[in-house]
Amino acid sequence: MMLQATEYEPQSWDYFVDHYADLERQKRDSKMVYRKSDGGKYVGLSPPADAEPLGVLYPRAGTLGGCSTHNAMISVYPFENDWKYIQELTGDDSWEPSKMRKFFQKLEKNEYLPSSVVGHGFGGWLKTSLTSLALVVEDQKLLSLVIAAGTAQGKVS
Repeated sequence: MMLQATEYEPQSWDYFVDHYADLERQKRDSKMVYRKSDGGKYVGLSPPADAEPLGVLYPRAGTLGGCSTHNAMISVYPFENDWKYIQELTGDDSWEPSKMRKFFQKLEKNEYLPSSVVGHGFGGWLKTSLTSLALVVEDQKLLSLVIAAGTAQGKVS
């Protein structure tokens, strides 16, 4: 139900961001969202003339579990450059990438790699694991999307 959860209005907090300060450059982003005059939304490069630019959608959730309801509980560790940017922006060396990696290692309870792998934690509270591929087979809609994507790429016949 994760795909439906992102559009479930009672818990959906839609934030729109600009990837560029220049609106004309922002409008060249294929993920740009516009509010149409009828209240609907348009995503893409050719909005109706009277559409109001909103930005790129960053869905968030106001619910127990927070944004994990929207993002299917996916954990993504940031690139080192993201930590460096925050470090430079704040002038605070506690954001230094190797320090942030140590924090991540403390909170992670990795369940998909051998404990000898460097850079991951194995005793924290945040469980990280791989999704069972059996879930794809059990969900007929998802399975059809995977097969269609493979067919389009010439990987399935």
